Amino acid sequence: MLHGLAGQAGETQAFQVMPSDFIGTPSANRVSRGLAFKHSNESAKPNDYHVTFENGIKAEVASADHSAIFRFTFKDGDENLIFDNLNNNGGLTLRPKERALYGYSDLKSGSSGKATRLFFYAAFDKNIIDSSPLSGEDRDRVTAFYKFDASGGKTVTMRIATSLISVDQAKRNLNQEIGAKKTFNDVKQAAGEAWDKQLNKVAVEGANQDQLTTLYSNMYRMFLYPNAAYENTGTVRKPKYQYASPYVKPAGKNTAVKTGAKVKKRPAVRGK
Repeated sequence: MLHGLAGQAGETQAFQVMPSDFIGTPSANRVSRGLAFKHSNESAKPNDYHVTFENGIKAEVASADHSAIFRFTFKDGDENLIFDNLNNNGGLTLRPKERALYGYSDLKSGSSGKATRLFFYAAFDKNIIDSSPLSGEDRDRVTAFYKFDASGGKTVTMRIATSLISVDQAKRNLNQEIGAKKTFNDVKQAAGEAWDKQLNKVAVEGANQDQLTTLYSNMYRMFLYPNAAYENTGTVRKPKYQYASPYVKPAGKNTAVKTGAKVKKRPAVRGK
């Protein structure tokens, strides 16, 4: 499950991605498509999450600021990805010929306040041989699947980014942060180096393993917040930082591809 790419379901909505080896068309029913796993086959680190399901499919994710790269390793047979949301408060547009999709989510928790619409854009590295929205449930606007050409190997890579401004900005965030050339290990390594820089601010002597785990786990959680809600609407060489403001009167109405919130310039950061 992708929570705004960084565990931010309360602030920036959510979008779900799930692998499946279902033959034919996968089911929209969550119970029938569910995959069992053991925690002994799961690993969650600041720069990398991966799990191997009991049916042999492996899912991995490593993230950047507004984007992430997913790697799914399938067995022999059908290679599907199912896209979904907790409820029908969103929209999904499939672009199989372009090996891409995009959409938005308005899913919010009680602590979300006036959080604005979340947009996302995803690109895939393999040809899509079948695709369709999934019906029969109460989430017809947000549920669909892609079936990939299994002749190209057992691995499917998905590059995805989010934006609170627009679908185009989500695509820009993806190109700036990950692009088409960075590998899964490149993104994982960069995220690890960023977290090491933060967690190495404190060095502890004389602590046992349990104490170290408690300390650095709490530091990790502390550095998750506050989140950076601003985005680079310029270029890498000439950045222009803006954000969709939840605090002022909207400039218009939300659409399927662009926020109705007023997009403002990020205030200057002290010391810079």
